[in-house]
Amino acid sequence: MEILSLVRAPKPLSPDERARKFQLEIQRVKNGEEVEIEGFFVARKPPYAPNDAAYYLLSPLPPGELRAWKKPKPYVVLRITEGSRLEAVTSGAYVRVRGVVDAYPWGTLRMLHVLSMEKAEYSDYWKSFKEYALSKAEIEELFSSTIYAPYDLLKAFIYSFLNAPTLIGSRIQWAEGTTFSTIKNGRVVYSAWEAFKYIHSLLPPELKLRRERWSEAFDEFLDLDFRLRDPNDGIKYYVPQRRDMLAREIPAPGWAKRHFFEKSATFLAPRAILRPDDGVARLSEVPFIMTEPIACERNRELEELIPNLVATLFLAEERVPSLNLAELKPYRLKFEAFLAKNRAEYGDIFEALKVRGMVFETGLRYQLGARLLGSMARFEGKLRKPLVSDVILIMQEILDLWINELPEREKIKLLRNYEHYVGRDRRLSTALAIFTDLEATSSDGTVGREEFLGALVEYGFTEATATEILEHLIAEGHLYEPFRGRLRLVR
Repeated sequence: MEILSLVRAPKPLSPDERARKFQLEIQRVKNGEEVEIEGFFVARKPPYAPNDAAYYLLSPLPPGELRAWKKPKPYVVLRITEGSRLEAVTSGAYVRVRGVVDAYPWGTLRMLHVLSMEKAEYSDYWKSFKEYALSKAEIEELFSSTIYAPYDLLKAFIYSFLNAPTLIGSRIQWAEGTTFSTIKNGRVVYSAWEAFKYIHSLLPPELKLRRERWSEAFDEFLDLDFRLRDPNDGIKYYVPQRRDMLAREIPAPGWAKRHFFEKSATFLAPRAILRPDDGVARLSEVPFIMTEPIACERNRELEELIPNLVATLFLAEERVPSLNLAELKPYRLKFEAFLAKNRAEYGDIFEALKVRGMVFETGLRYQLGARLLGSMARFEGKLRKPLVSDVILIMQEILDLWINELPEREKIKLLRNYEHYVGRDRRLSTALAIFTDLEATSSDGTVGREEFLGALVEYGFTEATATEILEHLIAEGHLYEPFRGRLRLVR
């Protein structure tokens, strides 16, 4: 039995399956009995509705699938009177309705005498199909049999696809979207774009970032047309629609840019430019440089299981809704060790990549790494200690790619900018780099005076030299003390 369970194919959560479950739920209830059901509110009067109350429809399918449904639509009629307790909702909203079951006087539709109706979260709809969720192995198998790419890049894509939990204690107020950027010039990056477009095309309309929130639908069996609003106010996904967008500063139209900066949508954003100051790479949790094209082929199993994947996304979000930065001490220590190791190994080129506005800007990279850790925790089902090491390994691989693949002219430009930023005094530039590393993992943006001096001594400076450097940095206006014993960088 255990072997059979391992090789079983997941059962597709098709629209037919969901409509059938909805119908069975309402059919099991006898007329005159009270029931509570959930569905999508359709603000349209059904045919031959009496004039004794307000009559509307409840659909088991979200607006996108309702529009595409070619069979008789399995509605429930809602009868609303002055005694019904209602919360204001728009047509298309996902709602929770409590009422008494009855037969609708026309046709075979069932009807609810509505006692109460309130808005529910769109995500609740998908989370109600918990038994259809995919396992980690099933998710990996679906994507690996669709996108042929290096394993680490593919896993990073899966993590990004699961979005990122809220970071409690973060100085940056981001939503749960992520940015996954694969970077390279020419046909290499276009191969990633084609793969991302295919995955994006399979998603329900409610999960695609669009400017227009309203859509039209028509029911040919009931001869009804109606307008429906997108019920999903949560996370959405975006892929650039045109090739020329891959080289834009922000690969999105003007109306969508705020979603990029707020991370209120997940951007699957290949980049046809390779610059250390690229704004998309800088805000990407995993700014991978591609070394070879990836391949993508149509996967009918993935197409059938997209609803299962959507249910899995929302259930993963529920399991790991947030991470507290103050409680991520193992991650902070590993991140600081990562910085120290690469400062010693790569020297100025690494320090230049960490300067404000660059792809490894220390404070941002610390936050983005924590978000990646949260995405990995969602994939695993909970935060596990080994994941911290996995995050650092991904960071190291990405850094190595940037060091090795960055064109020589970009490296020269980068180092010139860095020299201008820190000056020619090697001791001061090293001290500033150490300070920014400590600042990046600070909860309030300040660093303790003694903590900074201790880090300088640990690096190799004598206590007297460390004190001299600190006083010089303050005198030159690089650092100041907002309050006694705490230091802050002047930007």
